[in-house]
Amino acid sequence: LVFISKDDVIKDFSLPNLTSLKGAGTIANIVEYSADELLITTLYNVYIFNKIKQTFSKQKIPGLVKSWINTVYKDNDDNIWIGTDDGVFLKKNNSEKFLSYNPQSINFRVNTIVVDNNNIWLGSAVQGLVRVSKLDSSITKYKYNSSDNDTISGDSVTSMLLDDSGVLF
Repeated sequence: LVFISKDDVIKDFSLPNLTSLKGAGTIANIVEYSADELLITTLYNVYIFNKIKQTFSKQKIPGLVKSWINTVYKDNDDNIWIGTDDGVFLKKNNSEKFLSYNPQSINFRVNTIVVDNNNIWLGSAVQGLVRVSKLDSSITKYKYNSSDNDTISGDSVTSMLLDDSGVLF
């Protein structure tokens, strides 16, 4: 991890307690966790980096065992969403722990996550675009259909963006 301050000072920090697994030290995602902290993921682990103390703490996430971490998303309510090869984990802004987010068994690879006012949108490797309603946790899958020109172009969704006007790309 390289840190560049406002004063153009470059500092190098190393992640602690890395396993011998290939790619275990590769930083995959970084989001601002709080004013003083960053949430950093490698392929297999989640860390909180305290910018003031300049220390790392590894986060234990029940149910996250040897599953690749593909994406991290922080929504407008400061909830942190983690998409893995085995589904989604959520840490609500007032909670101390990450928990498995499993309405109707979301147990597939999640590549990308976007949250709007009414829905949680999941881009998956093979399930297409998945919408989970915040109201009732109902799930709608949008998948490719070669005989329907109004479907998505493929079942692998790797990136999404919710623009300022609320349009999902």
